[in-house]
Amino acid sequence: MPRGPVSVVTAGYRSNGFDPPILSRAAVCGQAGHQGRTVPMGLRTRLPHEATEGVGRDSGEISRLAKTTCRFVRKLAKSQELLDDSESQLRNAMTQVRQMETELLELTRAKDALRANLPRQAIEDYKKSLGFETGLVRMGRVSLEYEYQLALARLQARYLGLEIEVDSFTLLPEDANVPMADEQPFDDLPPTIKE
Repeated sequence: MPRGPVSVVTAGYRSNGFDPPILSRAAVCGQAGHQGRTVPMGLRTRLPHEATEGVGRDSGEISRLAKTTCRFVRKLAKSQELLDDSESQLRNAMTQVRQMETELLELTRAKDALRANLPRQAIEDYKKSLGFETGLVRMGRVSLEYEYQLALARLQARYLGLEIEVDSFTLLPEDANVPMADEQPFDDLPPTIKE
């Protein structure tokens, strides 16, 4: 039995039977199977006069296709929701990545600045410490004592018969007769010229 093209009118769209009609979700899923109808409420079909004999058989197939379409529309809606959620999560993740990269760059710059300033700051802090100043005084004493001992050894090697007293702060008997005040005031003024 040859059948002609089926014309479907849905939501103001008229198809010639060869293009798939655009169906709204309410038209396909909202009314299918309600109140004993086998054809969705939003679908109206006009069949040519010669194809009326297969209407009973085609209505079952239309009902099955409508249910399948309804199932696919629900899956599509759920997939669209999942896609929207995934896109939102992706945008949030990208924002967090950008923030973390910015923070990493700032921390790297701060680390480089500390790496450059830390040795200089440590040296300055050490030089301000009491131990460093005490060490300088000790080093000066050791240096003076070492230079004195070195000069004394060279002098004794050059002049073998020379007697040198090692303790330079001993009191000699000839110095005891010199009159001297216990405290001498320090005067760095140039001498005055008497006229």
